[in-house]
Amino acid sequence: MFSQARSLQSLDFEGQRLYINPPQYFAPVPEDVWNFHIGGYQVLDKYLKSRRGRELSLDEIENVLNVVKVLRFTIERRQEIDATWRAGEALAKV
Repeated sequence: MFSQARSLQSLDFEGQRLYINPPQYFAPVPEDVWNFHIGGYQVLDKYLKSRRGRELSLDEIENVLNVVKVLRFTIERRQEIDATWRAGEALAKV
């Protein structure tokens, strides 16, 4: 038996909100976090689709929130690394 309150019915991303059913969503979920891929898989989409049609446990809900934070951190660090790399390349050309 599913609780409609936490039952994952479908995924819809709109305006930094990741809806898991019509009244409920995770927010904020930045678009770059929602679209982040590892190994060809869209991370949040893959995780949540594997739980479609059943009630999300509190641990799973907390896990989604933690994954959003970790992906945000990863994206920011990758941007910093890219900027450092470009700066190093520019210095090497001088």
